[in-house]
Amino acid sequence: MSHKANNTDEQQHRRHFLKGLSAVVGSFAAGQFIFGNGLSVAQAYDIVPGGRQGKGQLLTQQQLAQLAQICRQVLPRTDTPSAADVDCHGFIDNQLVHCYAAREQQRIVSALDNLDNAAKRQQQLAF
Repeated sequence: MSHKANNTDEQQHRRHFLKGLSAVVGSFAAGQFIFGNGLSVAQAYDIVPGGRQGKGQLLTQQQLAQLAQICRQVLPRTDTPSAADVDCHGFIDNQLVHCYAAREQQRIVSALDNLDNAAKRQQQLAF
């Protein structure tokens, strides 16, 4: 398979992943920003330069590291920082805690766990 074909497959996988992630998170995000306190919570968030490490407010250390890796995959470092470099994973954890009900938080936690389990089944590695 040529390098160009591999690159196209990678882009298609990334688009498919983003579509699935959007389905899980997207329906909640708009409502929280428009009708909830999401905007004020977002504005109050203190970014950790280089990205948050360790345990999150909701997410375990492993889940937060997994989310950071997802952020790096979605928006990798180029001549600008990656999404993880600018603490998107910490921001997501913060928004989940302050803007979402326990049921919605659990859906995200379950999605991260399912993603990790799928990676272990398919690649014999954690995500």
